Amino acid sequence: MAFIKQIEYDDKSRAIVIAIIQLGKMLNIRTVAEGIETKGQWDILKDRGCDELQGYYFSKLLPEDALNEMLDYSKDCSSMFLPIK
Repeated sequence: MAFIKQIEYDDKSRAIVIAIIQLGKMLNIRTVAEGIETKGQWDILKDRGCDELQGYYFSKLLPEDALNEMLDYSKDCSSMFLPIK
């Protein structure tokens, strides 16, 4: 997560994350970035082809019952997993 946190401002962190995404693609392994907190982080990772993104930018932590309710509701709502504004 430390690399993700600095990806917008630190060239070395960004280079490491991009290299990991590229390595995943070469090995046919899906990449998951955790700890996304800003639109800038999301944009960089999405543009580089990271497969899965998660973090506070999308949702704060939820108790199990609230998560289950959200997942039940989202079955008919594909936009449920877009970033929060």
